[in-house]
Amino acid sequence: MIAPDKLVSIIIPVYNVEKYLRRCLNSIVNQTLDNIEILVVNDGSPDNSQIIIDEFVRNYPMKVLSLKKENGGLASARNFGLGYANGLYIGFIDGDDYTKPDMFEIMVKKAKQTNADLVICEFDFVDEDENYMVTFKITGNTDLSIDDKRYAHRYAGTIAWNKLYHRDLFFKTGIRYPNHSFGYDDYATTPLLVESSSKIAYIPESLVYYVQRKDSIMGQITHNEFSETSFVVLRMTDFIIKNKDKFNPVNYRFLMDQVVPVHTFLKFVLSILRIKNEQQRADVIKRWGKKLNRLVPCWYKSTAIKNKLKSMPFIRKIAMILIILVFRFSMPFLIKKVKF
Repeated sequence: MIAPDKLVSIIIPVYNVEKYLRRCLNSIVNQTLDNIEILVVNDGSPDNSQIIIDEFVRNYPMKVLSLKKENGGLASARNFGLGYANGLYIGFIDGDDYTKPDMFEIMVKKAKQTNADLVICEFDFVDEDENYMVTFKITGNTDLSIDDKRYAHRYAGTIAWNKLYHRDLFFKTGIRYPNHSFGYDDYATTPLLVESSSKIAYIPESLVYYVQRKDSIMGQITHNEFSETSFVVLRMTDFIIKNKDKFNPVNYRFLMDQVVPVHTFLKFVLSILRIKNEQQRADVIKRWGKKLNRLVPCWYKSTAIKNKLKSMPFIRKIAMILIILVFRFSMPFLIKKVKF
């Protein structure tokens, strides 16, 4: 096998992000780590993103490679970029986010120091004007190189872009992001990558800025607005279930008990309940509940749900139990007149 000629391949899927793309690319081309390649995948973007990409190719011809494809979604763009990756390590950044200038230098250093094939860092939520909102923290421990997969499944976040991957995690395992996915592909794929890792290292420092756009899927959740696209998360849960045999049985049970209920219920319940149209809200509750109950029949018994209830004041706990019953038995009429 020919040794990779780049230290890191950074894959950036691009779709309708011209407003943010220049900031993203500036943060990557100015990384303190020199031996990198930047694979910018234009996923059939109808805006002026390609003009910006071409500008960076001209200014940084030894670093930036422009790749074009028909629109196929984030998963398809990431997989397409992997096909051109020559780096020993792989990193992903979304076109509307940006990084600290030493992100990849710090992560590669950590990977080499610990012989880790997966390195995970913290990140900051910021708004569209770069105003700080909150930090996603992984751990307060001082010994950050640990091998407990359950810890990583629970606390490392399922997103793709706060991680550095040894190329073997993709090219020896054959792991790819689910095609035909227009969202939440990292929620389905990251657990497989964690499970395939022999050593995981953690960096207790925010190295990425995650931009909360109101028009994005995650932005809609943050602002308590429901999008029909959110149903994709249930399809990605099905993807995890169909790959059950690739997990240690203990880790798989942990995922289904503590991670999946968070992504399929707790993250979405408020945005669903705040749908203003009563008939539409009832319809979504029935459809969501039916799919969730089929995929994860005992989701309401999970440790994640129990812990959430335990942390609630008495009145809110009673309200949440009622809401759980509404989704469990598809009975939206119980809260028909309730305003959320």
